[in-house]
Amino acid sequence: MDFRTLLAGALLLSIHRAQDVAQYEAFKERIHILWASGLKDEEIAAQLTQEGFHSARLPHVSAHTVLKVRQRYRWQRTPENSRRYAQSVPGYLSVRDMAAQLECDTHWIYRQIETGRIEATSLLRCPPRNAYLIRADSDLISCLREERRHVEELGQSRLNKNTRKQLPALSLSSKANKECIVVEE
Repeated sequence: MDFRTLLAGALLLSIHRAQDVAQYEAFKERIHILWASGLKDEEIAAQLTQEGFHSARLPHVSAHTVLKVRQRYRWQRTPENSRRYAQSVPGYLSVRDMAAQLECDTHWIYRQIETGRIEATSLLRCPPRNAYLIRADSDLISCLREERRHVEELGQSRLNKNTRKQLPALSLSSKANKECIVVEE
């Protein structure tokens, strides 16, 4: 190794923050452009490395560096474009959408699925993440809303063993003449 290579390596290692890298503004802008064009973090990192950019402590750009810059500036995929979110199916709601309708957190919805309060017949699994989709049935939604109200009346934000024992069986509707799904443990 010659002196310039050692000096370049020493300078690379002395930088600790991405913001301190030379041409950071150009680096950041290039990430935004490539991200907006639909490239994945790994592809963006490879492209930036080819273009001569580097991370603060590496001679290349890593996908993790790209992720950190995107997160810092809140450049994230929309639910429609992300594989993380379930695809919409007519007549079904994602767990997130159901939680928004019931004004609760998603954990409460998942607990209803785990305990069987939301029947398997009301669920679909949606690829690629095998996410739950819940049938958008007004009777089911009103039943869950009523159960949620009972839990809140008991002074709790979520179900536990004691709360489940105190919940009454709820009917879906007078027309349906069915009982809401309540699983005793």
